[in-house]
Amino acid sequence: MIRKNFIFRVNQLFIKNIFRISPNKRKFIIFNLDILIICFSLLLTKYFFQTISKDLQILNLTIYILLTIIISSFVYIIGGQYNSITRYIGAKSAFKIILRNLIITLSIYILNLYLKFINNSPSVLLISFGFTTFFLSSYRFLLRDLLFKLNKIINKKIKNVVIYGAGSAGIQLAASLKVSNNYSIISFIDDNTSLQYRKINDIPILSPNVLEQISQKKKVDLILLAIPNLSPFNRKRILNNLNKLNLKVLQIPSLKDLSEGNAKIDSLRSIGIEDLLGRKVVLPKKELLEKTSKNKTIFITGGAGSIGSELCIQLFKYLPKEIIILDSSELNIYNITEKINAIYKDKKICFQIILGDCKDEKLINKIFENNNIDIVFHAAAYKHVPLIEKNPLIGLRNNIISTYIICKAAQKYNLSNMTLISSDKAVRPSNVMGASKRVSELIVQSFAALSNENNEPIQKRKGNTSFSIVRFGNVLNSSGSVVPLFKKQIEDRKDITITDPRIIRYFMTIPEAVELIIQSVSLHQNGDVLLLDMGEPVKIMDVAKQMISLSGLKIKDEKNPYGDIRIKITGLRPGEKLYEELLINNTSLKTEHPLIYRSRESHMEPDELIPLIDELIEYLKELEKEKSLNLLKRIVPEWENHQNLKT
Repeated sequence: MIRKNFIFRVNQLFIKNIFRISPNKRKFIIFNLDILIICFSLLLTKYFFQTISKDLQILNLTIYILLTIIISSFVYIIGGQYNSITRYIGAKSAFKIILRNLIITLSIYILNLYLKFINNSPSVLLISFGFTTFFLSSYRFLLRDLLFKLNKIINKKIKNVVIYGAGSAGIQLAASLKVSNNYSIISFIDDNTSLQYRKINDIPILSPNVLEQISQKKKVDLILLAIPNLSPFNRKRILNNLNKLNLKVLQIPSLKDLSEGNAKIDSLRSIGIEDLLGRKVVLPKKELLEKTSKNKTIFITGGAGSIGSELCIQLFKYLPKEIIILDSSELNIYNITEKINAIYKDKKICFQIILGDCKDEKLINKIFENNNIDIVFHAAAYKHVPLIEKNPLIGLRNNIISTYIICKAAQKYNLSNMTLISSDKAVRPSNVMGASKRVSELIVQSFAALSNENNEPIQKRKGNTSFSIVRFGNVLNSSGSVVPLFKKQIEDRKDITITDPRIIRYFMTIPEAVELIIQSVSLHQNGDVLLLDMGEPVKIMDVAKQMISLSGLKIKDEKNPYGDIRIKITGLRPGEKLYEELLINNTSLKTEHPLIYRSRESHMEPDELIPLIDELIEYLKELEKEKSLNLLKRIVPEWENHQNLKT
């Protein structure tokens, strides 16, 4: 064993020294090999002609060889034959060798017309051209493969991979990975039976049924999903099957990113939870998007947050007149500014960035007074449930006062539309965050009722502003979302914490949610609650298990004590629900868009609600906790957990 290890280390040292040879020395070695190949090819040509006929002879072999070496050396050096890196040569390099050899052959043919050192020159030159080209190309490809094998021996980082998808994307990915020298491709996997058990560049194409057997036998490290145009349903099906293998799965970018040049075929990324949802894809209605934004001045509160920033990015596509972004986070404002400038650097767009607080009534009125605003998206809110449970007054002040101020200003300056971005946690709320969003909804509904009346509203000014609410569930990767937390815990190899194994949630990607929000503005009637179809609910426990498996790790539990990551149940947090709802009265109406529904919900009359809101705001400003919570309970009688917070 000791002798075996010693020999292996000596071999490794020898191979490493090969890779350490300087570029100039490598070029010199290749040049001399080329000269030897040329001599061998010419001698083989002479032997070939002497074998088939004694009449076909080379008159002066020495002159022929010397002239060929001189001309070849000149053409190869000037033509850049030694600039290519042997490890990365391909078909293009072989074509260039053919082209250079044609130039050499033509040059020798012209010289032979005067020197007459070859009999039957066209035949001799054609055969020597064939031998030389074949041997020069072949030994380079052999050398390339040998270097790859040697690199694999000394480089332990090389990973055995299986490419799922033997289409054009899979073939391009394989070619790209081969160049990188960091991956060894074991096989392709494809569902298409007509491709199975055939080969691409000597790599077998196999059935998904044998994937588990291959992964164990060949010690596969990675599975690379290389089908960019997969439907959500098929992606979910394939990933669920791969999930059983406990192997890390990466995928190539989407077809959209590839076609728009935003990513390369080998820009591999992790599997996201959005890939596991399998949500149906509904193309947006361009006319609805343009109706909302084209030639409009749009004001977005919380415009640098997760929803607000995506609103900015998407709205710019549909040619708004101007977008005004308000946010209280200096860092987020900086980030969204950089992002907008990066995405739209070559396009003419107009936007304002305002660092400020949407609870500042003077600031809001000044913004509305100085800008002819058409539409407001009120996305600013505190959303983190446990944090607001511990700081209820701060959460209530931020979410309720800001909504009240925005609604008053929207009506005062006669805006076209004001839309509140709400949450499913506002439905029969069990926490302060949900209760604050429910009060915000009631405020918006009251102002909608005021704008429908003929008499003057409380602000002593008539307004034609249309008010609406968009309500939806969890968005992936937003602030406070569980998915980034799980991802961080997996990266750090820490326990994944779940409050209750029964918890289910609806999930939607941020871009999808925002696309629907923009379209909903064109579909609502004054006072509507617009509901976004969130698809099928997902068990948080299943999400955690899938994220662990697709990271190539194993769950650590009683059945598998040697696993990688344990799932720890911590118990429901104060104000946390097992499931969320979107509807209060269980009735909704279809709209023009299949994923957007309308609901007309009961609400408090403005004359009853607004005095209570004014009173609540005073308590909140004075930090009167008990009075604030008691009044909140009066406004939202269905709110649970009221007594626990007071104590």
